[in-house]
Amino acid sequence: MIFTPESINLIRSGAKTQTRRPVKGRDHRTHYNAGNGWVYEVARGDRLQWCVGRTYAVCPGRGKHQVGRILLKAIRCEPVAEICHTDAMAEGLRWNDDGIACYGTRTIPGAGILTDAYLALWRTMYPKSDLTELVWVLEFEMVEP
Repeated sequence: MIFTPESINLIRSGAKTQTRRPVKGRDHRTHYNAGNGWVYEVARGDRLQWCVGRTYAVCPGRGKHQVGRILLKAIRCEPVAEICHTDAMAEGLRWNDDGIACYGTRTIPGAGILTDAYLALWRTMYPKSDLTELVWVLEFEMVEP
């Protein structure tokens, strides 16, 4: 999975354990019983995109070498605007010593709550996004630094 260098630092520190990715038109989530438990996965058309229980490379860009691996623990779908305080923290947002929301070294002034700070951050990454659009919420843990 591709992450910004700032996000990679947060993943490595354990501060970021969740990421949101826009749902694309041909995406679909499936689950099935594999005999030893339920398997949850997301496919993009005919191609498997993510599967709970698998590990994925953490990369700073397309075609770049991996800098670690994460284990996908859960997948769910929701409108991006429904992020809660706990999830904003799992995305890596915190309050700095001055009471300003921050994401790594980036400050997000004017946000009174972390969910607003996350949505402001989202708009910088996806400026044409409608905040009611559906996103995949991927929960993970770092398994290889």
